[in-house]
Amino acid sequence: MFKRSLATPDGGFGGAVVILAKRGSGRAVAERVARAYDARSGFTPRVLIPMA
Repeated sequence: MFKRSLATPDGGFGGAVVILAKRGSGRAVAERVARAYDARSGFTPRVLIPMA
């Protein structure tokens, strides 16, 4: 889905993603996904991680 959305004429879906991760690994996963998104799209993502 990620690769396909970047190929769309409007530049992607522009929405949000929700990632389920094991406790303690969410930040690392989010940072890896954010770096890939930035590298492929040229857009800087915003990462929000709940504190609960």
